[in-house]
Amino acid sequence: MRTNGTRAFEYNDENQLISTWISGVSSNYFVYDGRMRRRIERNYQWTAGAWVLGSESRFIYDGYVILQERDGLNLPTVTLTRGSDLSGSLAGAGGIGGLLALSDHSVLNLGSVSNAHFFYHCDGNGNVTCLADARQNIAARYLYDPFGNTLSIAGPEASINRYRFSSKPIHEASGMYDYLYRWYVPELQRWLNRDPLGEFGGVNLYVFVRNSSVVLVDPLGLDGALLPPPDPTGNFYPGPIPLYPPVRPPPRPPPFPPIPPNLPPGVCPAVFPSEPPWYSKFEEFPWGPVTVYPYLHFPPDLKIHGDDPRPVLPPTAPPNGVHDGWPGLTIQIIF
Repeated sequence: MRTNGTRAFEYNDENQLISTWISGVSSNYFVYDGRMRRRIERNYQWTAGAWVLGSESRFIYDGYVILQERDGLNLPTVTLTRGSDLSGSLAGAGGIGGLLALSDHSVLNLGSVSNAHFFYHCDGNGNVTCLADARQNIAARYLYDPFGNTLSIAGPEASINRYRFSSKPIHEASGMYDYLYRWYVPELQRWLNRDPLGEFGGVNLYVFVRNSSVVLVDPLGLDGALLPPPDPTGNFYPGPIPLYPPVRPPPRPPPFPPIPPNLPPGVCPAVFPSEPPWYSKFEEFPWGPVTVYPYLHFPPDLKIHGDDPRPVLPPTAPPNGVHDGWPGLTIQIIF
């Protein structure tokens, strides 16, 4: 998405959001490292005809979870204490539900140790619902709708904590959440940029956890995962269950056979994986089209466009891939 009508977005060659701005109002700039982690955030304001730097934040990671924020002088501002997330490990679920405490260095620098630490409370999906201080007083409270829009925020320390929905950091100026591999826009209930997994994560490259945010989580912004019930032994979740287990492509097929010329109307080549089991949806293998089998005969009024139509048969397809007028058979064309 390049704009939402008010705010504009700019991306780099890796499809990472590097800048967002509202003309004449505010601008934000992001810097990433080689592991696609956001390391620097700079926020500007339009003042007296020029962009003036308002704040700069730098992020220190342990793997793919943030442990500390620093300012432009590289001095700590916020330190996070983490424990087991929804996977039962430190980062198996992308840190969702694993936040334990926040330490505010602006208060620590004043020597008030007892007032500098706040403790996280999360719901079953790892959304931060409140912060409590050392005296168990509620210092911040957050309420969300099912897709992460903030319905209510209250408390004297609510603004210092940016880790909220799915325990992910929010960008206050835009209201978007950084899920590491891409950004999530709660007001649109979708991702800002495409799924790095491509069609392996589903046909819709922008949908957020298959529109089932109540029962699914997305650890890194790659794909939704189910939350299993608690372990019978009393332990926490054994870990999210991926909706799409990793697909191992079959061996490289033989050379692509030539397509006979002058095919009659309504006939196109059928493209399938070279070995069963047949896939219920088309998988984009790195080497492109795989094996051509005998031809599928379509109704004469079916219009096929593109140079490489790819019909997909259901798992009950015969080994030779021939469609001989089966009743109720649905053919999906992917270009």
